[in-house]
Amino acid sequence: MYGNRSPIESPTRIVVAETDPNGKSAHEPGSKLDSGKPCVFRGVVKYFPKAVLAVAEVSTFGAEKYTWGGWETVPNGIDRYSDAMMRHIFKEGSGEICDPDSNLMHAAHTAWGALARLELMLQEEADQKAWVESPEAQEIAKQINSNWYLRPNDRTE
Repeated sequence: MYGNRSPIESPTRIVVAETDPNGKSAHEPGSKLDSGKPCVFRGVVKYFPKAVLAVAEVSTFGAEKYTWGGWETVPNGIDRYSDAMMRHIFKEGSGEICDPDSNLMHAAHTAWGALARLELMLQEEADQKAWVESPEAQEIAKQINSNWYLRPNDRTE
């Protein structure tokens, strides 16, 4: 569905053994078992403080225009936010730097749209994985004898 991954795999769910980046044991003073974990503050907020603030301004504008969190329930949201994102890219490409409705940069609207799409895509994957692993789906798979949908321990091969 997305790239070469199946819909139930995701790079955001990589299991990493918890270790200290300085080699300390878990019970040693000063140990912090965060090696290999995403650096959300250092890798996003600290790298892109102005951009994150600009995206937050777009969120605030949208929430005041519509409602907080309403974007999550827009029907066909992935396609519609993809379309909106591209409209902002084309407007910026044609020389219009700021959106006339919000007076915020088209680039900030584009970044917000990219985050909204990604969030919806990841949620869709999580929902699909939850369904595939649900007792209902497992029972249906057993009834049609489709080992493809069965969890490895439930397969009859």
